Amino acid sequence: MRIGHYMQGIWNRGGIATYIHRISTAMLAAGNTVHYLDAWPVTGAQSEAVDLPIVVRDDDDLFVQAKALKLDILHLHGTVRVLPQMLVVTIASLIAAASSIVKGCHSK
Repeated sequence: MRIGHYMQGIWNRGGIATYIHRISTAMLAAGNTVHYLDAWPVTGAQSEAVDLPIVVRDDDDLFVQAKALKLDILHLHGTVRVLPQMLVVTIASLIAAASSIVKGCHSK
């Protein structure tokens, strides 16, 4: 599978970034292709330690990039202001279960 992970600050130290790194390592070991997308460029020592994410301009660009990468699934590790319009299967890991993103995140 071609899997994408998106979060603002995806390679910040600790927190969700640690989880993303851990599951991505397992996904790669299982033979999947993994791409990382972020709204912020990686800087400093982080840029030497991890795969650089594709920097997206905004939420619309995020889904355009996901489609261009031919992702089978895009895992959102944070909020977005818009849902994709038939571009890519999307799942969301969010704390706020009542979010509109969670309600509509499994549509193709």
